[in-house]
Amino acid sequence: MANCEACGTELIYNGKGRPPSRFCSRKCKDKIKHQEKRAAKVAELGERRCPVCGNVIPDTVTLKAVCCSRACGITYQNRIKAERKRREFEDRNPLCERCGLPIPAGVGRRTYCSVECKRAAMGARYRQRHPSSLRRYNYGISEDQYQAMLKDQGNACAICGSTEWPAGLHPGSPHVDHDHSTGVVRGLLCGYCNQGLGMFRDDPERLRAAIRYLERG
Repeated sequence: MANCEACGTELIYNGKGRPPSRFCSRKCKDKIKHQEKRAAKVAELGERRCPVCGNVIPDTVTLKAVCCSRACGITYQNRIKAERKRREFEDRNPLCERCGLPIPAGVGRRTYCSVECKRAAMGARYRQRHPSSLRRYNYGISEDQYQAMLKDQGNACAICGSTEWPAGLHPGSPHVDHDHSTGVVRGLLCGYCNQGLGMFRDDPERLRAAIRYLERG
């Protein structure tokens, strides 16, 4: 008598029906058929390589597997998710809140297009919320000193007496005027007066010459 091709059990004929030729049971037959079908599919697919590490995927790994291991599979899925998010991000076409340029895909900063724009925006926001800190840093005066100086000037420009604080880089607020050579704070000016002194390079002779020019008509 022959033996079962699947389990090796001796094939015994009990006299009923067709005598067994290859398998002792339906279970053993299905097992061998599955193995043959799998072997044919493996031969059809040929060599499979992992898209993450490039290694050959063993034939023992399920045929549905794309990667050679669980670790590579996790990395592969993360890449797919990242690519999907990138495409969704590009479809929204977000613009930088500071400069208005498109934010490049893949950039972790979703509000600004670059580190430079983010730093500039954060700096401007901080200066707006804490103006006294910038004055202390640039001119070495505290908020109390600043307010006392403004009170002594009657809340007006030390040159023209304007209380509107017009023009300049920051309209609506006094400008701290200082001596560029010594760094000593001289007073609080409106934007026009502060920029005017800068244009004349803080040179009294230039200012007197300008006065003579204007008076000459």
